[in-house]
Amino acid sequence: MKSYFKFIGSIFTLTILLLSIGCKKDKPEIQGQSTAIFNMLLSYGTINDIDGNVYKTIIIGSQTWMAENLSVKHYNNGDIITQGLVITDSYSAIREGAYGSYNDTNDKDTIATFGLLYNWDAISDNRCICPEGWHIPSQNEWEVIFSTLGSGKEAELKLIESGSTHWYFGNLGNNSSGFTALPSGEFMRGNFYGIGYWTGWWTSTEIDEIFVLGQEFSANLPAQISSFPKNLGFSVRCIKD
Repeated sequence: MKSYFKFIGSIFTLTILLLSIGCKKDKPEIQGQSTAIFNMLLSYGTINDIDGNVYKTIIIGSQTWMAENLSVKHYNNGDIITQGLVITDSYSAIREGAYGSYNDTNDKDTIATFGLLYNWDAISDNRCICPEGWHIPSQNEWEVIFSTLGSGKEAELKLIESGSTHWYFGNLGNNSSGFTALPSGEFMRGNFYGIGYWTGWWTSTEIDEIFVLGQEFSANLPAQISSFPKNLGFSVRCIKD
């Protein structure tokens, strides 16, 4: 009888150990602390991605946007997005979705602030990288946010984070919309460029097999939608369905 209870006790201990290991494996990675300067006069919502990262969201007119750049490392079905942006031929399409952090940093606070950079194949993959119920904004949806805020430079300044913490040039942005646009830079031809001065976000509007439209902001040039090759690494802002 003692052997029986000893056997049962061993099975119980093993079960608890396996459950404990499983819980540890599934524990989400701890998110860094963003240093972005949000508009505290406004009311923000939140949305989680599949990795457990929490993003502020903001309602602007008829649209609801993420107020932070995406930093997810898995598609919505749980598949891992390939880590590491690589040099490719500017005139050929990428064949694998990938992400990278600016200058390949592992600093969690920097990643939480600026987000990750993704190539086109990552953001266009049908496994999706935006949180459930959200999507990559189209050219038209970017145009809507600008028209809602008055168009042109007036709208741009309402979208840009205020102050000089992250924008290196004299920044006139007031972030009255709460969007909190940051100069997150880009990955191009094997190098990282422009953090502090420039940012580009993908749109879902594809031109052809090589080019796609992106929304760009610069410290000293007007914001505009332009054509970019798919092998770049850009930031992502998701919009609610």
